Amino acid sequence: MQSDPSVNNADAHKTFLAAGGGEVPEPQPSTQSSGKSPIPSCRILYCLSLCYFTLSYSYWLTLLLAIPAGGLLTRTFIIFHDCGHGSFFKAQRANNFLGTICGLLVYTPYYQWRFEQRPFTTPPRRS
Repeated sequence: MQSDPSVNNADAHKTFLAAGGGEVPEPQPSTQSSGKSPIPSCRILYCLSLCYFTLSYSYWLTLLLAIPAGGLLTRTFIIFHDCGHGSFFKAQRANNFLGTICGLLVYTPYYQWRFEQRPFTTPPRRS
C-alpha cells in the first residue's frame, strides 16, 4: 500500500493547526476491542511450554517455535505498555490488573515501570 506523494502529512497538520484546530484528541479506550486482545496473547504460555518440551527433542524445532513466541511476547509488552498509560481499559483498576499479569510474562515490574515512565508521558504544565 503506497501513500499518495502529493499529500504531505506535515503540511496538512500545519494547515489544521493554523485553522484553529488545536490538538487532535486522543482515541478513547474501547471495551469491546480491549476485552478480546489479551486472549490471543495467552497463547504465549502454550508456545513457551512447547519450546521447553521440544528442547530435549530438537533444537531446530525449538528455534522454530521461538519465532512466534517472540512475536507474542512483543504483543504482550504492547498490552503492558498501554495498560501503564491507562489507555487499554476505561477503568484504571482493570488496567492495573492486566498490566501486572502482562508484566509477569515480560519480566517487568508493572508499578515500577509505570512510575518511571511518568516523567516521559506527563505533559508539561503551562503557566
